[in-house]
Parts: sequence; C-alpha cells; structure tokens
Amino acid sequence: MCALAAACGGARSKAGPAVAVAPIAPNAPPVVPRKPGPMKPVRATAVADRIARAGLDPKDLPPLEKLTHGQRDQVMRLFSETLGVPCIGCHAEGDMRADTARKRVAKRMYNEITRVVATDKGEPVFCDSCHQGGMWVLDRADKGKISDYMSDQYTGGLKAAAGGDVECDTCHGGRPEFTFLTEWKSRPAPDLAPPPPPAPAAAPAPTPATTEQAAAPHPPTPPVPAKRPARKAGACGDKNNLCPLQKWMRANVAVAVASDDAPKLAAALAQVATMAPDASWTSWREMSLAASEAAKRGDMKEARKSCRKCHGEYRDRWRTSYRARAVK
Repeated sequence: MCALAAACGGARSKAGPAVAVAPIAPNAPPVVPRKPGPMKPVRATAVADRIARAGLDPKDLPPLEKLTHGQRDQVMRLFSETLGVPCIGCHAEGDMRADTARKRVAKRMYNEITRVVATDKGEPVFCDSCHQGGMWVLDRADKGKISDYMSDQYTGGLKAAAGGDVECDTCHGGRPEFTFLTEWKSRPAPDLAPPPPPAPAAAPAPTPATTEQAAAPHPPTPPVPAKRPARKAGACGDKNNLCPLQKWMRANVAVAVASDDAPKLAAALAQVATMAPDASWTSWREMSLAASEAAKRGDMKEARKSCRKCHGEYRDRWRTSYRARAVK
C-alpha cells in the first residue's frame, strides 16, 4: 500500500503551494511502462513480525522521517520486497540521497496512507496489503471495474486505524483529484513529524523562598475524562455506505470523470440535480445542471469546476446530516 505509486494514491497532508523545486536527479530510475495490475483483494500485511523486529508497532507506525537509521533501512528493504523492485527502482543510481519522483510517492504513500488505515477487522496493513509483490495494482482498461474494486476493497475493506471509515477522499482528497500522483511527483514530499521543540532555558538556582513555595501542597489535578471511541454508525447498502447517495456517485459520477466520458457525466449530473438530500439546498440543482451542461459541451474542466463548487458548499453539511448519522 505504501507505494501504491503506480496504482492509485493518497493524500492527505498538504505539501503547500506549488513552488519551483530543484530538478529531480538526472540519474533517477527510468520510467517503466505501466502493466495491468491483478487487482487482488486487500489483505492484512504478511510482514508484521518483521516490522515488529525492527522495533516498530505495525498498528502504529511513525512517519518515515522519525525512524532511526536502522529502522529506516529495514522498512525500505520491505518496500523493495513487497513491491518487487530493487533499491534503484526508487533511488537514483550512484546517489541514494538524491530526490526522485518515486521516492516522493513512496514516502507519501507510507506516511499518509499505509500508517493511517487498517483492515475492516482492525489488522495492520503495509505495502504488501495491496501490492502483494508487484509494482502495479490496478488494471486501468475498465474504469467501471476500477471503481467497483476501490469501493469493495478500499472503502469497503479498510477502515481508519484510529477509528472511522475510509472514504474516497482518504486518498483522492475532497476535490477529488484522480491524478494526484502526478502532483505528488512534482514537489518534495512533506515531513509529517513536527520539528523538535527548542531546548528549555536553564532554570535559575533555587532560593529559600522558591524552595518553600515548591514544598507547599498543591490541589490535585482533576483527571482528564477519557475520550469515548468513535462509534461506527450503521451501514446502508451493500458496500457499507451510510447514505445511498455516495454509492450512486461512486458508480456513476466518479467512473465518468475518471474515464473522461463527457456524455456519461452529463447524464449523471442531470440526475444528480434531482437528488438534493435537503429541499433547502437550493443551489444544489443549479450547480449540478451547470456541470451537466458543461459536460454536454465537452468542457470537462468546467464540469469538474462546478462539481468542486458543489462539494465545497454542501460536503460538510451532507457528511454531518446524512453520512455520519446512524441508520435506524
């Protein structure tokens, strides 16, 4: 799952605005033609014991930049084995420290996806959970099959390691962005671990007054109430969707966008215009029809712009009122 790099991809810490960056190492790994992936069922990692032997908890992995040198070497060796690529499949030959596109993707896959998801039974996942020894995961010949596979295996077969659901935006972002790996490759991967705090200033030498003050009894600190773990709401539909709207969007809108099928997207969005969950959401219909008309003209860029506008206005309200509610 770690370098789903060649498969789908993840996000969700931001690398900041686009900026000019140093060119990637000229001796970076050559581009290898993509091959159809087998799209195997996602499974719990088979290397949990080896991760544990590196002194790491497979269910609570730290960011890559927080690993010790020895731990990083062992984890990267697992990257190589579980993806079926040699070290120079990601590293530049002759300069292992040089930045490369695949190193950027591998780091973000590990940091932003592998570490934060688990199987729906709570078992740990690692790169092999999806890749299972091969670089390519998805067979992109049929976008409909890809959508069904992701719904069944990713949003249906995984959950957030901290509790809650895995959704499309866990990897694709709220926009959503289907080619986010291209963006990942274009800039250095961000660190997730915060910088160490500054060293505290030396404490002044104690005086009799401060010693007496320190010895005075203090009232006990009240206990911090334990956080109640997030409760997974009841499911609706055969793919663990709490609201049928999400299932419908995945099967119709997402597939049309991913396959760049403007007529299919126009028809789907015209239907979306009639599906506002709340009668007070008056601009839902207007934005959906605007996106449908753009798709009819073949202007996919404008259609997606209208979709993003609708997501921006209604996504949080829909999530709170419909997605997260318990189904009775």
